[in-house]
Order: sequence, then structure tokens, then C-alpha cells
Amino acid sequence: MAMGMLCVILNVFCLYCVLSEAIQLYFGKSILYSNVLPDQGLNSTQGQLSSINCAKLCADQKYCQTIFYKPMTNMCSLYKYPLLKYTPTSSEPGIEVYELEGCPHPEFDVSREIGMCLKVYQTTNFTYSYITSVCNQEGGELISLDTDTKIDFLSAYLLMHFGTPVGITVGLDNSAGWKWTNGEPLSISHPNVVNGINNYDMAMDPCESNYCGILSVYSTSDMTLYDNCCNNLASFFVCTMPYQQ
Repeated sequence: MAMGMLCVILNVFCLYCVLSEAIQLYFGKSILYSNVLPDQGLNSTQGQLSSINCAKLCADQKYCQTIFYKPMTNMCSLYKYPLLKYTPTSSEPGIEVYELEGCPHPEFDVSREIGMCLKVYQTTNFTYSYITSVCNQEGGELISLDTDTKIDFLSAYLLMHFGTPVGITVGLDNSAGWKWTNGEPLSISHPNVVNGINNYDMAMDPCESNYCGILSVYSTSDMTLYDNCCNNLASFFVCTMPYQQ
């Protein structure tokens, strides 16, 4: 296929474009969502772009991973998140929703902004070894929050996924000093995250294992990172794997 062309096959945009180098992106038409627009966070144009050029515009914006397109008016709206169960939306007739695809597992969501695919899991086994093994079996790992960009994305993602404040087990433990799963040392500089790491778990004292990390997200501007015994963690956790475009 020639560089710069876009084809539509079974409602999937197959986009070839040139940024710094040739990349290939796939936008699949959502089977769950249509006729809606997010209440905030959209970058929109009115009456200017074809569906092909709308997809190209999304490809040029690293943050973009979801397209809202209205064929009747050529309205093109770009969005930095997947459309999730509790995403605040308003009704808008005639809107088609196209979501970025390409994760090794189709049930994972893409974030081009952080270069990852991610998925929320729930378990009744609250041990770090078990939670880690689940991610490893999928070919991924527990999420590392070593950058502010990852924290910002994850907090918004979780609130749109659950619709309520939530605590999740993250890829952080002190088995060899406090480090994230990806090997980066713990360093919290995010202004909205309270660092509550203290090597203590009131519910499991003494702790017979190491301590591991939990992130509580109350809002995108109110989060706490703290630790519990690695055998007493949150039932929800997030696995990630690299997104390669």
C-alpha cells in the first residue's frame, strides 16, 4: 500500500502516515459506543475534514487515540483516552466512534501518550506474587508510575473505568529498595500525590513479607501512594505492556 493512503475495511481505518518515520495505525469502529461525545477534553474541527483526513490528524497528535466523526457535517473530534463505562458524555446524533487498536491482547486499552497497553484486573488473592504472575502470564507487568504523565493518565483512566474513587495495587515493592517494576527507583514529584510510604501495615503487623505499593485515586487532583504488607494488597490492579506502533 502506498505511503499516505488510508483504506476502510470492515469498518477499520488502516492508516499509513509519515511522522519522524513510517508508522501504521489501526482505528476500529466501536461496537459499544456511537452518537455520544465526551463532555470535556475534546479537540474538534467543524466542517473541514473527511474521515480519512480526520484519522490522519489523529495520527499526527501523539496524545490522540479516539476519533469522534460526524459524516453529515464533517465534524472531527480527537480524544486522548479510550471511551470507558463512566466517561462523562453527552448525546450527539450521527457520531461514529473509532478507537485505536494494536495491543497484543484486544481486551487491553491503548495509551499512545504513555506508550502502553493497559488493563484493570480484580482478584481475591491479595498477594504481590500472585498479582505479578497474572500480569506476567499476559506478557506484561504491573504498572510502574515513574513519570507524572503516567500518573495523570492512570488517574483519569481509573475514574472513567470505575466511576468512583478506587485503590489499586501498583508495580512497587521494597525487596531491593523501593523500586518500580520497570527498575526505576521510587521518586514521587507529582504535586497531587501524597507519598505515604512508611513500611508499616496496621492490619498485618508484624508483616511476614516485604512491603508493596497501593495507589488510592480520589480524584485527578487527590491521590495517595502508600504501602501494605505484600500479602495484604488491593483487589484491583493494572497490568501493562508496551504499545508498539
